[in-house]
Amino acid sequence: MSKQQSTGADLVNKSIIEKYPAQMPFVASGALLGITPAACYVLRSRGCYPVRVRQQGGRLIVFTSDQIDYLNTGISQAELSVKPIRKCRKIKTGRPTKREELEAKAKGLSVKELRAQSTLAGA
Repeated sequence: MSKQQSTGADLVNKSIIEKYPAQMPFVASGALLGITPAACYVLRSRGCYPVRVRQQGGRLIVFTSDQIDYLNTGISQAELSVKPIRKCRKIKTGRPTKREELEAKAKGLSVKELRAQSTLAGA
């Protein structure tokens, strides 16, 4: 019987499984990919983080199997991730600013109509 030699990828997979048997923190997943924690959150908010991200309570996690699958195949799993929560844009009320008054006048609108347009464009 001959022993099969381990490749570099097998050794990396084995070390990942030893360190994180079932799941790993979201930021640790990014560290394995060479991504900084801040960049991890930016990529996730844009829907571009390459490994499937799941939410467990208030924590973001990555299954070890998903991480290894991405490392082996290189196929992005971004569309399978949990979607980030986007904060709603607050509707501006109160006295209009000078900039708003000038912009509304230039467009031939009232400030109220200008604000309504900007909230529709932002949505």
